[in-house]
Amino acid sequence: MSELLYLILPESSSCSTPTISLAKKDVLDSNYVGSFITEIKNIMWIYDIEDFCILYDSKNVNAFLSFFDIEEKGEFYNTRNRLRRLFSNSIYKQCALDISEVDRMTITVLDEEQRVCNIFYDVIKEKCKGRVVGILHKQSFKEQTTDIQLCYQNKSEKISVLPLSISIINSWFAENRTPKRLYEWNPKHGEKGKGQHSPQKGRGAVSVLLSDRNFPKELVGKAYGQTKYAKSDPKNNLYFYDSKHGAYLRFVPGRAQPHTYHAFHIECKELPNEIKSKYMIINQEIL
Repeated sequence: MSELLYLILPESSSCSTPTISLAKKDVLDSNYVGSFITEIKNIMWIYDIEDFCILYDSKNVNAFLSFFDIEEKGEFYNTRNRLRRLFSNSIYKQCALDISEVDRMTITVLDEEQRVCNIFYDVIKEKCKGRVVGILHKQSFKEQTTDIQLCYQNKSEKISVLPLSISIINSWFAENRTPKRLYEWNPKHGEKGKGQHSPQKGRGAVSVLLSDRNFPKELVGKAYGQTKYAKSDPKNNLYFYDSKHGAYLRFVPGRAQPHTYHAFHIECKELPNEIKSKYMIINQEIL
C-alpha cells in the first residue's frame, strides 16, 4: 500500500460546488497564485527521492480556478495550464470523488468544532490503493492546525496537516518516513576533525567527520538527495548543511543496508550542482 499526500488548493467562496477545502476565500491575488504553484513545484522537486504520491481532486482544482472571473481569462488559462503541466508528473494521482451524503467524511479539527468535508476515507483506499498520511495545503486550514482526526464508520485515524513549508515538511519526513533512515559511525572518517587512516593509495586523504561520532544521527533524517536515478550520484548519497561546523555532511548509504548511512564533512565545492540548486530554494524560504 503506497503512502499518499493529499494536496488541497485554496477555494473561492463564490464556488457553489461542494469541495474539500475548509477555508473559503473571497479574493486571491494573482501574484500569490503564481508563487503558490511555484512552491508546490519546488517542494515536489526537492522531495523527489521520497516514496510517496500526491493525491488531488479535480473538483478542488476547479474551485481554485473559480477565483478567476470572466474578466481574467488570460490569468485563468495561464494558471490552468501551469497546473496541467504540474499534474502531468507521474508523482500525481487524480482522485475525482463522488459527493454523497452517505459517504461524506467528517473531519474533526483538533481543538476546533467539527467540520464536514468531502475526503472519502474508504473510497481513497479503494481507488488509489494507498493510505493518506498527510494533507498539503496553503491557507486551506488555519495555520496553527497540525493534525486532523478522520472519523468514518467507527474508524479513526490521525493525519498530519502540512502547510507548504520546506522546513515543516522536512521535519515531518524525518519523523514519519518509512522505512526510517539509520546512522552508523564509520571509524574510517574519524571524529572531531581527526581521521583514523592515512591517505589511501591513489585516492588522497580520507574525508573526516568534524563533529563527534554521534552528531550526524540528528541530521540524517533531514538530509536531501538528488532526483531519482541521478547519473551524477549513482550511490544515492544525501547531503545536509551543518551550521554548527560550517560545512556540509555527506551521508553515504551502506551496500548491504541501503537505509543505513555513515557520514563525513565535505566542502561546498564538492556538492553536486542539483543539491546546490535545492539549497538556493531552501535558503530563500529561511531568509
